[in-house]
Amino acid sequence: MDPIPAWVRRFWDKWDLRILVLLGLTLQIILSLLGNRRRYVSSLWISILVWSAYLMADWVATVALGKLSDAQVNYDNGNSSRAIWAPILLLHLGSPDSITAYSLDDNHRWMRHFFELVIQIFVAVYVILMSWKHSWLSTMSIPALVAGFIKYWDRTWVLRSACHDKSEDNVPFGDLGGGSNLGSDNTLEDQNFIRVYEKAIEVEMGLMFDLFYTKAPIKFRKEGWILRCISFVCTVTVLIGLTFEIISPREDGEKWHKVDIAITEVLVVGALALEI
Repeated sequence: MDPIPAWVRRFWDKWDLRILVLLGLTLQIILSLLGNRRRYVSSLWISILVWSAYLMADWVATVALGKLSDAQVNYDNGNSSRAIWAPILLLHLGSPDSITAYSLDDNHRWMRHFFELVIQIFVAVYVILMSWKHSWLSTMSIPALVAGFIKYWDRTWVLRSACHDKSEDNVPFGDLGGGSNLGSDNTLEDQNFIRVYEKAIEVEMGLMFDLFYTKAPIKFRKEGWILRCISFVCTVTVLIGLTFEIISPREDGEKWHKVDIAITEVLVVGALALEI
């Protein structure tokens, strides 16, 4: 007796890839909104939610890419619109700016992320080539691939920078007074000094958090701004091209699944929103 009902198998065979890409976008939204909150809030549920989303995000995107590469033989049935999902999934693997690593150990795994980058780029290119139909939608997969590569490269670059970084070179842990004012006769001066000292420590700890757990090391560099502008322009181009393709009359006779087109729109708009 089959423990899995037939209707469940049919549902999963039809919706598995769609569910995975939408779940990937949902996880990115969670990380974008809450990834930086753990700097300010020590709530247990936020920590668990961010930790779970961080672990699942890469896995979901990787599985979805694998399914896309396996499903390329079915693109003749109107599934060519799914090809653009592959580079968009690279955007998910690049993670939002608010979190690149959950712990310091994640930074030391930057080499693994580099090899994953090479493999996932190869898979994305494979999906695009196997589903190429000389259409406007296929053309839009090229800027999407550029944006996805930049986003994924950003993350690898930041992880490597954090792994090789010496915090004392970037965070000003200099002499804040050495407590020389403490114990003076003026109690008001002591209180003011303590407040200033605590504020300085708070700022420095915030800088350390940004350096080790977010994309701050690259966001505020010249090359980071250039890459971000290119990625943003590419994503906008994909959105405009997708809109143009949808409103234009079909001349090749290919029928698209309305659900897939709607999901593609959600993915592109979601990627652009996360960029902004």
